[in-house]
Amino acid sequence: ATPSLNTARGAAGAAGTSNTSALTFGGYQNPPAGSVQSATESYNGSWTTVSPGLNTARWGLGGAGTATAALAFSGSWPNSPTPPSQLKVTESYNGSWTTVSPDTLSIGSYIGGSCGTQTSALYWGGNGDPGVQATRTQSYNGVWTNVNNLNLARSFAAGTGTNTAALCIGGSTGSGGNPPI
Repeated sequence: ATPSLNTARGAAGAAGTSNTSALTFGGYQNPPAGSVQSATESYNGSWTTVSPGLNTARWGLGGAGTATAALAFSGSWPNSPTPPSQLKVTESYNGSWTTVSPDTLSIGSYIGGSCGTQTSALYWGGNGDPGVQATRTQSYNGVWTNVNNLNLARSFAAGTGTNTAALCIGGSTGSGGNPPI
């Protein structure tokens, strides 16, 4: 059995290349209600808290890269007032987090899927406005650039591949995560 995270949470970002080398960051912890996280943990058979965590605490964010060279982007903060604020923030990780500036990321949360590396990432879909799924796709190579959109707007999808050959898997086309596709 895999050991539990040091900070239990959901809607966190992640990066990694195997089941023995991973990174998780951000997320939302409940209880206590409204506890948005900046916590970062690395995994190599057990979870180790990395300090400091993200510069901008958030949940519903995307991630790409490896456990030692990652990218965290987008997300929401806080959980209250409703609707949450969607963030236009990108951070890179090489043992500590650095905010990328200028940031050309489109605002969104619950990324529809992401893949790639710290320097060559791709993300698609997500919520463009609270509860409204998006078709947008952006490519990253130091700046975010709009590329071909998805055929179907969705959030909560899985993703795999590279910046130039990716696969979007499943997701949700409705508000609140329903219905799945």
